[in-house]
Amino acid sequence: MQDFPGYVVLFDGEEQALFESSILPHLQEGWITAPFQGFDKDTLPQQSHVLLWLGDEDLYEAIPIAQAQNWSVGFLPHPEMNRIYRSFSVPKKIEDAIIDITATQTPIATDLLYCNDKLVLSSVMLGNPDIMSPAANMDNSIWTRFKYLALMMTRLNKVSLSPYTLETAKGSSVNTAALGMACVYRPKSSDFTKHLISDDEMDKTTLNTIILAPRSISETLRFLFSRLFPKIQINQGLARYIGHIKTQAITITGDESLSYSIDGQDYMDDVIMVSVKNDALNVMSQKLPKQSTLAEEKESIRVAEIPTGHTIKELINRSLPWIHHLDHDEVKETFVNLKESARISESFLVLMVLFTLLAAVGLFANSAPVIIGAMILAPLMAPIVSLSMGVLRQDSDLLFSALKTLSLGVFLALFFGALFTQMMPLHTVTSEISARLSPT
Repeated sequence: MQDFPGYVVLFDGEEQALFESSILPHLQEGWITAPFQGFDKDTLPQQSHVLLWLGDEDLYEAIPIAQAQNWSVGFLPHPEMNRIYRSFSVPKKIEDAIIDITATQTPIATDLLYCNDKLVLSSVMLGNPDIMSPAANMDNSIWTRFKYLALMMTRLNKVSLSPYTLETAKGSSVNTAALGMACVYRPKSSDFTKHLISDDEMDKTTLNTIILAPRSISETLRFLFSRLFPKIQINQGLARYIGHIKTQAITITGDESLSYSIDGQDYMDDVIMVSVKNDALNVMSQKLPKQSTLAEEKESIRVAEIPTGHTIKELINRSLPWIHHLDHDEVKETFVNLKESARISESFLVLMVLFTLLAAVGLFANSAPVIIGAMILAPLMAPIVSLSMGVLRQDSDLLFSALKTLSLGVFLALFFGALFTQMMPLHTVTSEISARLSPT
């Protein structure tokens, strides 16, 4: 093993002429240069300072070597370096990149994302390729976006969701049906995710899993248009067809083998395991976000709006409808409340009597605030809402129960109103009474 002082530059041997003409003149005297192809990593000691002038394909091989050898690495802009620019905030000018590297006194320990033991520089994507693949490439020119949009719209009538089970690092399990998913370390690293969720101010040892689960073609179109015009979208939280899980590792399974892609490269496996390796690579750069100092990051699971339970079976067995109609399970609590409101109860009877007496007092006292207070106290609105839902859903039990409650409520109001009027010695027609006798 040799001792290399200063920096060692490993360059793309297939582009040696370009390296010697555009990169080499900017390197400082005394820096060692060598082609990466065929380079023996054992000739460099651990903790060496290594600069990489390589395209993405070579970096998939070089970064795990640097990780294993505990090198401190810096990235020099290369014509075929695309994903690294976003992942490691590499300056696009060689002069700026060298200044950034040499000004770094202490390398930053950064996390790396792996999927089934394969390095991920951008994202892991899985799901319906007719939608997910074009949607991930709609960050180009406006004409390219329209082309992809037109392509996807021709396939919407055949779109259906697939069942997935997701298990987080802390054992939480989520069963859902989705059109597709994307796993990224930093949301800005992927065209698909950067407009859906925001980046954290600090790097955390967690990955972001975005779940795309529209229940209808109309929701799918809404998603596609949000991809077409991302700059006019206002950040109001997650759309109801989007789920977001933030965890250190996630395991994804389905009913059958899953096809997925790592940075555009297609694979097929029964189980997809995506994880973040903490402080895996030492990077010489001042442009990377600061690393979180928390010993353990909290998991975040935001899946309340995406399909669960009985809804999953309905969505995976057929193509998506144009408009989604809520399943009974999704509004179960609402229907329980509506049925309770439609029943005759002691509280309903007492409130009806009190409301009637209070309204009568307000009329005779010529007091509008008292009358308004009585209207607020009246319990008739709950059975009216139940009656409306019974008509809308054609639920005869709910309909007749609400009608029975309303009829009794109206009878009580008329009876106690008439009784109170007969007992009241006043016979003056107040302005409040007159306004109700001759409404305008």
